[in-house]
Amino acid sequence: MRCCLVSRLSLLALLVVSVLVWPSAAGSAAYYVSLTGNDAWPGTRPDSAWRHIAYAATRAQAGDSVYIRGGDYGHEHVVVSNSGTSSAPIVFEGYSGMPVLNGSDRTGQGILISGKNYVTFKNIELSMYMDCISVVSGKYITLKNIVIRECGGLASAGRGIQLERCKQSTIRNCEVTDAGGVGIYTTESDSCLIDNCRVYGTRTDVYEMDYYIVMSWATGNTIRNCTTEVKVASSKGNHGIGIKDHTGVPPGQPHPPSNNNKIINCTAINFEECFFAAHGAHHNEFINCYGNNAAKGNYFNNVFMVRDGASDNTFTNCSGVGNKQVVCIYLREDYEDDADKGINHFQANNSFVNCIFENGIVGVFLRDAQNTTFRNCTFVNSTNLFRFGKNSTGVDQNSNTRIENCIIYGVTNQYDTRSLTQPYSFTSTPETGYNDMGDVTATYTNVESHSKGK
Repeated sequence: MRCCLVSRLSLLALLVVSVLVWPSAAGSAAYYVSLTGNDAWPGTRPDSAWRHIAYAATRAQAGDSVYIRGGDYGHEHVVVSNSGTSSAPIVFEGYSGMPVLNGSDRTGQGILISGKNYVTFKNIELSMYMDCISVVSGKYITLKNIVIRECGGLASAGRGIQLERCKQSTIRNCEVTDAGGVGIYTTESDSCLIDNCRVYGTRTDVYEMDYYIVMSWATGNTIRNCTTEVKVASSKGNHGIGIKDHTGVPPGQPHPPSNNNKIINCTAINFEECFFAAHGAHHNEFINCYGNNAAKGNYFNNVFMVRDGASDNTFTNCSGVGNKQVVCIYLREDYEDDADKGINHFQANNSFVNCIFENGIVGVFLRDAQNTTFRNCTFVNSTNLFRFGKNSTGVDQNSNTRIENCIIYGVTNQYDTRSLTQPYSFTSTPETGYNDMGDVTATYTNVESHSKGK
């Protein structure tokens, strides 16, 4: 009896160990991929694993989980063949270290999920593809704990992670470094979430990243708890987190301009535009965001940018430390030639509430800005409170700027009188900042050490 009891206990111990060592998915098929595997094997145990992630992606069905052992899988192009369901998603997950897909030549796509739903990838690293992960026309796609390094091509080409025409999809806890064109990009996608992601740029050569996290033609999406930063001194403009509708979408496409998106608790450091809404984007919210351009030496850089027909956007509880401008609401000089020509060219009804604007040569630069409101804001230590710009025909089209219940201190001049060329003017002829304070209404505003008041 004792012998049988010992045998049973030993068997139980082995089963416990196997559960601890081998990942499993209760009630569904579990498959394994490893560098020592073989695609001719069944793939149902770690010791009979498949060799290629791409092969596993053609076999996995709804409810299956594919466990990928850590290691460098080299130049694979993974195309997911099937969809999961709401109760039985398909899951690809790295274990025992992080599996790496290394494209090596900056071409093609590392992972493609096209027309599929309820698919999850997590704990995987990709590098050296043109587009590391591309999701097209998918619903309920989840990308979690993904690491992207060194992808994209020349002249700002390529994407780290892209959602195109997707819905209810999530990018969470991901990190992208040096992704060429865009680090994380959602276009024509609705009700998606980008949460707790980090996008960094460390290159200043032909592979330097341009946009870090950007939405185009997007509705009802949320970007929250994300950090973007240019890690090295760069003369390139670069753009942190925001919305730019004309990118990659032809005129007349069916998706409406970006609206009702939220950017919450995010940080952007050292960009031409830290946070931005552009090209007709409207009714979007920026909440509790922090931007810092103190180390950005470009001749034209802004913490908060609203431009080219973007209207009815709100910035709440945000703070910015500037170098040149802190806030910029203006029409760009080449807007007439952009793909979204015909959208209202005025930047109207944009609001800043409970915000802090610090440093900078100009606190707020306005061109073709209508009904701009600053409420319960603090302006501190800027050389000029405003700079006013005229349109391409030399006409002042700024109107109804309101400063309500604000605090202004350490600001030397009411407005900028410097003579500057593009992008402050529409041509190479210098434009001199002018006095448009007659269109500015200040109510219940406390002005301290506001000396020269030109």
